[in-house]
Order: sequence, then C-alpha cells, then structure tokens
Amino acid sequence: MAGRDYTPPAEWGRTVTFGVFWAVLILLALPQLVLIGLWWAGRRLLTIPLALTVVGLAVIGFMGRPAVAAECDQVGLASYYGAEHHGRLTASGEPFNMHAMTAAHRTLPFNTMVRVCRVDTGACVTVRISDRGPFIAGRIIDLSRGAAARLGMIQHGVAQVCLSWQ
Repeated sequence: MAGRDYTPPAEWGRTVTFGVFWAVLILLALPQLVLIGLWWAGRRLLTIPLALTVVGLAVIGFMGRPAVAAECDQVGLASYYGAEHHGRLTASGEPFNMHAMTAAHRTLPFNTMVRVCRVDTGACVTVRISDRGPFIAGRIIDLSRGAAARLGMIQHGVAQVCLSWQ
C-alpha cells in the first residue's frame, strides 16, 4: 500500500447489480416499447425519441456508479482543516502539517493508517491518524488539507467517505 494513494473505482467495488438490472430491463422492454410507440402515435415520430431514451438508460445501467466497498469499516461525512491549525501541536504531540497525508479521528489509535475513499467519485487516499476530532456532530474524520485536495473536496468542504483500516 506504500506509495499508492489512489485506486480506480474498478478495483474497490462497483454496483454490478445496478448495471445488470437496467441492462436486462432494457433488453426485455425495448421491443415492446417500440411497438407501443408505433401503435400509439401511428407514425415513427415517437419511436425515435423513445428508442434514444431507452438506449440512454442502458448506457447508464452498464456504467454503474461507484459503490461503498464491502470492506468499509465506517461510512460517513469527512471534513478538512488547514491553515488555521498549521504548525500547532496535534493531540499526538507532533506539529500539524496541512500538506501532509494525515487526519483526525475520535477513537482510532495514533499512527493508524486509514484508507479514505470518496463514495461519489471513487477517489481514494491513505492517511495517518495524528490528531483527535472531528468535533462537529455527524462527521467521522477530519482530513488535512493535502488529503482533502487529493480527494477533490476543497470546494465543498465535506464529502461522503468510506474508511477502512487494519
């Protein structure tokens, strides 16, 4: 795991059932939808948009979407902290570096390596627990600004993540 901070979504899980469901539904329903369109409209004007819609749904179904991996130990909201804490001592006694791949967690032991994967994009980063927090209700981890930038969550400030550790 050393030196590897990002894993493509294909390696950490996809919602296969979502894609299979839509693919089967489209393959079974397409002929019936075309016939209904021809019968109802009496011309082919309705059939082309209907067929394009069905094909679009099939593409979406095959693409799937990033899924929360089965090996997640915790799922919830992540936030980040940066410049206002840079250089201050953390709960572990080391100075906080906003550019490092570190994080704050309420209960995990210091120096635990945690894999943080953003649920909506599949971006992942490995961080080391060096502080305590977050102190805002509903959040499970506070990331350093460097880790948050790697996950692409600087603009929004928070993101739904999946945490796994050993």
